[in-house]
Amino acid sequence: MRVSIKFSSLPKSMLKNTEPEGEKLDFQQFVRIVKRDLFKGVFIPHDMTLWLSLIGEKDIEELMAHHALLMDIQRCSESFTLWYDLFLDLARSKKDEICRNLNKYKGWQNKINCGEGNGFLVETLLEGSYDDTIEDLLRLLRNSRQHSSRYRHALYASIVGQNFPNLISDFQKELYKAGCLKELGVLK
Repeated sequence: MRVSIKFSSLPKSMLKNTEPEGEKLDFQQFVRIVKRDLFKGVFIPHDMTLWLSLIGEKDIEELMAHHALLMDIQRCSESFTLWYDLFLDLARSKKDEICRNLNKYKGWQNKINCGEGNGFLVETLLEGSYDDTIEDLLRLLRNSRQHSSRYRHALYASIVGQNFPNLISDFQKELYKAGCLKELGVLK
């Protein structure tokens, strides 16, 4: 399905079907406009940079509309749990690839235990047995959400973001690259 937009009172004869090259140029121009006019030289948050980097990639429109950046905190929390379940069902080789691509989070236990870590994550870490691996970081985050009280569910994405501000969107992108999000109906 193609979406067409009618600008102002342009006659229909002025509107043309777009070609793939034109669509690519439109996507690129949209990204430039957002970076130039919305941020005007200030720091662009990682989630926004990641979201903008997806624009124009093949079959990515659905993911863009369902990106963690655009979700409210509660929906982002619920989505993380679903994504973790998808991760668990992956073949070992795909899990390993995702963990390699999330390697910047290695050493996560030090980040939580440094005294500035979120107390809720520290509590979950002390209650269980976790190795300092990406896979165990994801397990800790899932366990933190499962053991939390109802009010914390709504704040879960903020709790994760306190120590790992980019992890949820990075994890989502890795699952997309692994082909997992099609199972959720995010990509058709």
